[in-house]
Amino acid sequence: MKIKPSSSSTSSLSWLTSSSPKPSSLSSKRSNILVMENAVVVFARRGCCMGHVAKRLLLTHGVNPLVVEIDEEDDNIIIEVGQTTVNINKEKLPVMFIGGKLFGGLENLMAAHINGDLLPTLRQAGALWL
Repeated sequence: MKIKPSSSSTSSLSWLTSSSPKPSSLSSKRSNILVMENAVVVFARRGCCMGHVAKRLLLTHGVNPLVVEIDEEDDNIIIEVGQTTVNINKEKLPVMFIGGKLFGGLENLMAAHINGDLLPTLRQAGALWL
């Protein structure tokens, strides 16, 4: 599985690339590190417009999410966060993690934005300074 962050990421994540075609426990651990070390992480298919929409919405609120682009040939993505293992089918992407917890997909992000729950969630996760 090849996981590459978008070019807007400021940290050096070259160690994140794995040559195995199927997810491994090592890539799961790497995903866990990303989710735990960043306030907001978006897993999206490379070039997917929905991932772009999620990123732009977060950027409008002053949040700079880490966007992890998943290659098209990967069938499933396994992300271990704490005691929880999340198995994501690529049709479910983009998927957001906020504050180290699975937040959901684009529908959840848009719903939270519309009903006013997004900003408090981002503040609680430490993604917003104000």
